Amino acid sequence: MRLWTYFCYSTNMNVETLVANIRSDLVQARKERNVLKSQALLILMNAIDNASAIHIPDDTDATELPRRKLSIDDVKEIIKKEISEMQEASAIYKGINAEKTQELKTMIAGLKNQNESV
Repeated sequence: MRLWTYFCYSTNMNVETLVANIRSDLVQARKERNVLKSQALLILMNAIDNASAIHIPDDTDATELPRRKLSIDDVKEIIKKEISEMQEASAIYKGINAEKTQELKTMIAGLKNQNESV
């Protein structure tokens, strides 16, 4: 069963539209009080935001700088990285906390579905 179907968009979708859809779905997941979906989407949004950040030189007075433009391939790599990190955490929790291990596995499955559909 597909947990989160919002990534079922055309492969020609631009990153801005994709990020807007993720943000919208995060808001909806929070309204529905779907904790695992909210956590996974928030982790993904934070990773995307961090990846688009640029280094600010020490000698600048600028308070607003443009962010780095990400490609769909960049987003796929971010999703893969988040999956890998959750798998590592799941391996650590295995045998220690079965509930947390299952939560991580559910989040991993959702991110894998997203990555396959991007």
